[in-house]
Amino acid sequence: DCYDQLKFKALKNFILKNKNNIKMVFVSDWMKDIFCKNIFVLDKTDVKYSIIHNSLNNNFIERNFVNDMVEPVADFVTLRSLDLSKYAIDMVVNLAIANPNYSFHIYGKGNYFSHNERPENVTVFNYHILQDDICDLLSKYRCALMPTRCDAQGVMACEIATYGMPMVTTDISVNRDMFSSFENVKLLTETEFKNPINIELLSENISISKNEKFSKANTLNKEIALILSTLSIEEKETFK
Repeated sequence: DCYDQLKFKALKNFILKNKNNIKMVFVSDWMKDIFCKNIFVLDKTDVKYSIIHNSLNNNFIERNFVNDMVEPVADFVTLRSLDLSKYAIDMVVNLAIANPNYSFHIYGKGNYFSHNERPENVTVFNYHILQDDICDLLSKYRCALMPTRCDAQGVMACEIATYGMPMVTTDISVNRDMFSSFENVKLLTETEFKNPINIELLSENISISKNEKFSKANTLNKEIALILSTLSIEEKETFK
């Protein structure tokens, strides 16, 4: 904590000293708020900043869950590191325990289940899925479970939501920011992960039309425009 305070002070001094040459970018309002809490309140200075979400893998933008669906191999799927607390595998397990009538598949590496009991309706695949193969995998399930305790944006969850698949994640501030416009995303409090859930109601909210929140126009193109705005005419030509 003491070291963090030193870093925060150094960062604050550097930004304010060079504020006329700095444009800051945050991937979410949550990240900007955390910055303001620890460094300084941006609105009280004339430091320029933007909120630009991280861009997504193109597969999730071009493809659609409705068109890709095949016969499901299980009800719920989770793609997560198994051992980091922020990725909340314990919440997935709690939901499985509370819903023994549903099947749960978990993909990811880690030792969580070497130390914790695995419910009978949970199957663990202890390996990572290549990003280009994720859409094909997701199409074999009815709903995605992507809980988190803390995230700056949660890119994979944003990709699954944009893909149009029903998804359950945690009701925290960053997720309310990211998914408020997605009808196919259900937010649950940590306590609600211990309750029964109705997958039929979740399946009713499959997204047929694309939500453009994380489109290239709203992410990558904004980043490029920001870079170009800082360049000279000669540098712009080189950049292009």
